Amino acid sequence: MRPLLRQWTAIEAGRELAAPHIKTYGRVTREGTLDWFLLSSANLSKAAWGATEGKPPNSGLRIRSYEAGVLLDPSLWGDKTVMVPTYKSDTPSEEQVKWARERGYKTIVAVRMAWDLPFQVYGRDDVPWITNQKVEGTDWLGGTWP
Repeated sequence: MRPLLRQWTAIEAGRELAAPHIKTYGRVTREGTLDWFLLSSANLSKAAWGATEGKPPNSGLRIRSYEAGVLLDPSLWGDKTVMVPTYKSDTPSEEQVKWARERGYKTIVAVRMAWDLPFQVYGRDDVPWITNQKVEGTDWLGGTWP
């Protein structure tokens, strides 16, 4: 499993001290563009997706937490549209515009990223964080965990 894991960084995105509390999903192409992008509050939990509760004949699906999200797809802006990731900016860079125009794109949609792309492979000394695993040492503020 470890070779498949990646870690996020957000230095270019300007969030290097804390992970954003959002749920984002998307597909990044080899060219670094976005095929689609979903920004959501949706959790992968029973509360959000629902669970069967109660005994028949009064059983039913109970959803405890309603979630909202926005799905971006280039087709929303018509043919010849490309979505590009941006950092600390709501507009594409001159380099991204030039790249897109050279490839025949008419519309360039900037998607502001909360983390840097591409994700980083875990290094030999990196340890994935696990909630029930004891971690020794201090965090960036000098705090320790029991």
